[in-house]
Amino acid sequence: MSIRKFKKTQSKSYPTFTSQKDIAILIKNINNYDKSISVSKAIKLAPHLGLRPGELAGLRWNEVGFDSKVIRIPEERMKMKRVHLIPMSDLVFNKLKELYTYDFGSEFVFPSTVSASGHITPESLRKAIRSMGYNNDEFTTHSLRSIFSTRLHETGKFNSDAIELQLAHSPGSKVKRTYNYAQHLNERKNIMKYWSDYLHNLGES
Repeated sequence: MSIRKFKKTQSKSYPTFTSQKDIAILIKNINNYDKSISVSKAIKLAPHLGLRPGELAGLRWNEVGFDSKVIRIPEERMKMKRVHLIPMSDLVFNKLKELYTYDFGSEFVFPSTVSASGHITPESLRKAIRSMGYNNDEFTTHSLRSIFSTRLHETGKFNSDAIELQLAHSPGSKVKRTYNYAQHLNERKNIMKYWSDYLHNLGES
């Protein structure tokens, strides 16, 4: 059975980088960021996960499935109000496992340094990007999703629907959404592995 492609959700256009050279410099800058532990760990994982800034900042430990190697974010935290799954690459899995051993006593993966019961904010991620020398017209935290989408589509290695689903974009009707969800999860695991390997190699180059 053929699968009709769905159109990408129309949204605000964010500035981004398209050349591999610029992306490599960005990843190296991110890898060298070493401010507060929570913001530092979050900004380093951000390129690998493809989440919106708010979804990443509010990530909870009960959403991280170490046994299944899948992050499961409930519908109430997602823009499209649907449960979203993020298969963890080995790199992401290991970084989260390491962070878990710190045991901050918080339900949040990236706890706030200001509020004992809160988490970091999307603004703290934006400030981290700014501290690297990128202004708002050059790059934003949300722009990492644009890089994820553009570069993966350009490879021609993966189904477009699977890439868009991994970005939590809406595939249309409930029937089509359910079919795509089941059809593409294994491919999405391959996408996340490929993407983490790609970013890691850029950062090491």
